[in-house]
Amino acid sequence: MTRTNDSTRTAPANKLSKSAHALAAIVAGSLFVACEETPQGTSASQSALPSSSAAKMKPSASAMTSTAPPKPSASANAPPSGKDFASMPALADGEIVATLEALNQGEVDQATVAKKQAKDDKVKKFADHMTMDHSQWKKDVEDLAKKEKIDPKDAEITKTLKKDSETLVTKLEGTSDKTFDNVYIDAQVAGHQEALDLIDQRLFKDVKNDELKKAIATARGKIQGHLDEAKSIAGSIGSGATPSATPATSAAPTAKPK
Repeated sequence: MTRTNDSTRTAPANKLSKSAHALAAIVAGSLFVACEETPQGTSASQSALPSSSAAKMKPSASAMTSTAPPKPSASANAPPSGKDFASMPALADGEIVATLEALNQGEVDQATVAKKQAKDDKVKKFADHMTMDHSQWKKDVEDLAKKEKIDPKDAEITKTLKKDSETLVTKLEGTSDKTFDNVYIDAQVAGHQEALDLIDQRLFKDVKNDELKKAIATARGKIQGHLDEAKSIAGSIGSGATPSATPATSAAPTAKPK
């Protein structure tokens, strides 16, 4: 019996082992090359796909980027006059009475100058109208306050209204005859719009006395009528006033943080 040499039996196995190692090295090298050529963030399976398939799997830049909704402009919620009376401190009934008196007295003082210096007949008639209506309303408010035992008390907005009116009266007195009508009517459009915003944003919210609330509601209708009339005159004399004209007055006082 012939003995088989162990080295002879192991030779095929060694050859097979070497072939396996060589194949493994080739595969490893291929994978390494594939990883080197594949863009970062893309799997090898994706790179092996046709370009059309890869494009379907990869989300577009527009899909990955969320579109934020447009922010409303700061002026979107602004009142017509541009004054933010809603953020000013709340007013007691006595302060509301003093505020209404300041509004009315300012209109009377401005109209007094207009009756002397206005040239256009429509402007003169409007000034007469302002003197009559606001004088009567001021008296009505004073009488109501006495009847309801409401003591007038100045607030910051009251002082602001008084100062603004004094500034406007001084300006009107120094305005030339050629431009007076336009300056006065423009101020009336702005001032009456401001008064409406003050009533809507602050006075209606704060008033407690029922009779005072009724008086404010009645007066609001008259102020709206004055505003419409002033706008009509502004259009007829070619002034710069517009429906959204902003009064050149001080800013409304804001509530102090607690």
